[in-house]
Amino acid sequence: MDDHDLTVQVLNISPATTREDLTVFFSYCGTVDKIQLKKDNDSSQSAFVTFRQPYAVRTSLLLNDALIGDRHVKINRLPKLTSIPVIFGSSKDHEACPEKLLLFS
Repeated sequence: MDDHDLTVQVLNISPATTREDLTVFFSYCGTVDKIQLKKDNDSSQSAFVTFRQPYAVRTSLLLNDALIGDRHVKINRLPKLTSIPVIFGSSKDHEACPEKLLLFS
């Protein structure tokens, strides 16, 4: 299991909320491994919270719309990542397999 599967996105965080506030809040779900907090604008922040245990992610999702400070936050699972097949080659190769995405250097 990688970090992507152990991470939730938190939206609508008050600018007054600190990383420590988030650590305390989410520690009730399980062990917090790391928190990436970023300012979205003057009135809001967002965060990525990574846990050490899969059950902590599931528990944190139950806290969606909970109050942290003076804000109801949105807690979302990260969308699944999908891979895109890529072939490096020339435009001649592209004609042979048009369903592939080509990157040209």
